[in-house]
Amino acid sequence: MRAFSRKFGISSLNWLFLTPETQSLGALTAELGFRYQATTAGFDHLLQVSILDRDGRVYRQVYGDSFDAPLFVGPLLELAKNAPVEKATIQNFLENVRLLCTVYDPSAGRYRLNYVVVIELLVGASVMLFGIGFVLWEWRRRRLTHVKSAAPPVP
Repeated sequence: MRAFSRKFGISSLNWLFLTPETQSLGALTAELGFRYQATTAGFDHLLQVSILDRDGRVYRQVYGDSFDAPLFVGPLLELAKNAPVEKATIQNFLENVRLLCTVYDPSAGRYRLNYVVVIELLVGASVMLFGIGFVLWEWRRRRLTHVKSAAPPVP
């Protein structure tokens, strides 16, 4: 982490760069929902800030490629007021999908949308919907065939 702070020129006393013990890293990242992948340049991961409540439980996750103070004001005020955690919404789901489709571009030094992942998701969803439609169509066809064959002959 010292090398990271030197690389980005961060020498402020307000910043602490901490590294957990190796044996607790897996449990910590799993509990925070943090995923990373080793690369030749170091590690590839989304930028994530976890806001914890007084009991050390994750209250809110904030993701992005830059973190301005307004991103934290709402969640911190809610936490101070002991507000309940927001319920899952379609907007939250879509934000998670957007994050899934985001990759770090080291040449540009920023995060960007990975269209390959978007296409993979769309193709996968299309194949799944087609498969479900085919199964339902075949089930209905067999059911109608069975009903016709079981009916008594018309004189």
